[in-house]
Amino acid sequence: MEKLNQENNEPKKNEDLDIEFIEYSYGEDDESEGMKESSDIDVIDIDGETKGSSKGKGKDDKKKANVKKDIMSWVIMFAVAVGIAAFISKFVLINAFIPTGSMENTIPTKSRLIGLRLAYTFSEPERGDIIIFKNPSDPEENYVKRIIGLPGEKVVLENSQIYVYKADGSLKYGPLEEPYLKDDVWMSLGEKYEFNVPEDRYLVLGDNRKKSADARTWYRMKGDVDEIYIHKDKILAKALFIYWNSFDIFDDVKYD
Repeated sequence: MEKLNQENNEPKKNEDLDIEFIEYSYGEDDESEGMKESSDIDVIDIDGETKGSSKGKGKDDKKKANVKKDIMSWVIMFAVAVGIAAFISKFVLINAFIPTGSMENTIPTKSRLIGLRLAYTFSEPERGDIIIFKNPSDPEENYVKRIIGLPGEKVVLENSQIYVYKADGSLKYGPLEEPYLKDDVWMSLGEKYEFNVPEDRYLVLGDNRKKSADARTWYRMKGDVDEIYIHKDKILAKALFIYWNSFDIFDDVKYD
């Protein structure tokens, strides 16, 4: 069974900046015949020592103040950036790593994807959406699958085909056209599943049906119980696109 490893990108701390300031003092030396009388002389080298005028000292103090101001500006900007990144990661986006091939060819093995946490704040999940959710068998694990069955529907899997029935028993869709599947044949001869999706939950399957731990796996373990379906509260995000090791935006799937 596959896990999604959410990556928490912790920014590196700024290294301390060692800035050395050299103050120049003005020495009251006796004027000599070769010494300039102008008070605007900033630096004079005398026997390897550097001495400056009071005007030079004022400039150095101003430079020191400006450097400190610049450092504080960078520190504040860095702190704000870290805060924004943490907020986005916690409440807006998910950055997830996909270690297995249960969603191939849509999501290749070892891909990284971005999901939107706010996708279902003002709308309901739809059939065909790829979602990131808590594994119903282990809440510590995060999974990525595609929504196939909606609340209140009866979904039948037979002969590698999917049939969707309304609550009154009439056929709604069937068989579903699934262009995203890795293999056209993904069920054994005589294998069959009947899912009765509760009103507040969703049925999910992987695109690589031969190698996906999904509703069929949980059905074989527990039977047709509520726990094998995904409650909306357990949906963490809607997957938007992969950005590594390739880039691809997930299209919305329309079922006729």
